[in-house]
Amino acid sequence: MRLSLAIAAVVLSTAVLASCSEPMGPADETARLERHRRLWAAQGANSYRMTVRLHGAWTGGAAVIEVRGGVPVAISPLHHPNGPVAPETFRHHDTVEELFAVVQFALEQEAERLEVKYSSRFGVPSFVDVDLRSTWADDEHGFSVEDFRILK
Repeated sequence: MRLSLAIAAVVLSTAVLASCSEPMGPADETARLERHRRLWAAQGANSYRMTVRLHGAWTGGAAVIEVRGGVPVAISPLHHPNGPVAPETFRHHDTVEELFAVVQFALEQEAERLEVKYSSRFGVPSFVDVDLRSTWADDEHGFSVEDFRILK
């Protein structure tokens, strides 16, 4: 009897772990995006500073971005080994709303690979990696957010 209970517990544990490791579908990822958008909205913050690092086949570099009243007021590129990065490089990543829009676009385009991590405290996307089509060369792109701070 004890052996069959132990076997049942192992089988159940294995099934639970297997279900946790399955990739999330588009509906799950969309619900997750909306949950984090609500968490961000609950912050009531429209002034903040963050470091955004872009990665991908055609983009790269990092910048400290300051947003006041929901509008980017300063984009200060950080040193990049390949030379200076123009502030315009960050025009689609210069507010939290733009960061959410990157995720939304990938979902709408039914990206073949989408990895997203969110700040558990603020709801802000903290890491995004997208590959729209695995058969397309050099379309992989994404970003990470570091040193996020709400400003008074």
